Amino acid sequence: MKQQSSRLGTEKIPALLVKLSLPAFIGMFVNALYNILDAIFMARGVGTIGLAALSIVFPIQMIISASAATFGVGGASIISRRLGEKRLNEANKVFGHIIWLIIFFSLIVMIAAFLLIEPLLRFFGATDVILPYAKDYLQIILIGSVIFSFAMGTNNVVRSEGNAKLAMNTMLVGTVVKLIITPIFIFGLEMGMRGAALSTIIGQSTSAIWLLKYFWAEEVRFK
Repeated sequence: MKQQSSRLGTEKIPALLVKLSLPAFIGMFVNALYNILDAIFMARGVGTIGLAALSIVFPIQMIISASAATFGVGGASIISRRLGEKRLNEANKVFGHIIWLIIFFSLIVMIAAFLLIEPLLRFFGATDVILPYAKDYLQIILIGSVIFSFAMGTNNVVRSEGNAKLAMNTMLVGTVVKLIITPIFIFGLEMGMRGAALSTIIGQSTSAIWLLKYFWAEEVRFK
């Protein structure tokens, strides 16, 4: 078993709380800060209509995130217990199930949302003026929803084995990439809503690649 996993059963709980919770706080804080800056970029680059469209799409993004978190957090809890029991083969099997469940349900959500995109946006409050902007943004978000869901769900698996710093770094890398390219796409390339959505997907793809590299490395598999 890796050092970061075995320390969960050997170190004192107060020390573990600091080591595991502080990186999670930093990662979530930076990600929340990006959402504020993203709204500012949108308001400056697209206008109030773009910001309104973003607020319409945001609940749909949260539904996608919640679906990924359902499997990520739930599966991570099982993995933590299996690692503690030294049932490593079962931990690996649970991880595989998490991946397939995330891919399967994110594809279902993506297809359903594409088929019902206009009624869905109108349900969340899109007017005739806002609808084209919200549709431009959501279409790209849906295309990258599988990647987004993978990064969201598997980041919890990393935490489950005690590697909170890597989970934090994964969030930071994606956020930094988004912060760099979002103003370029919105202001420099004048891509508007599509540019904002594309920068989000690229940032999440960076996090997903970071996680894939971690999971595929021989030295970091559950053993």
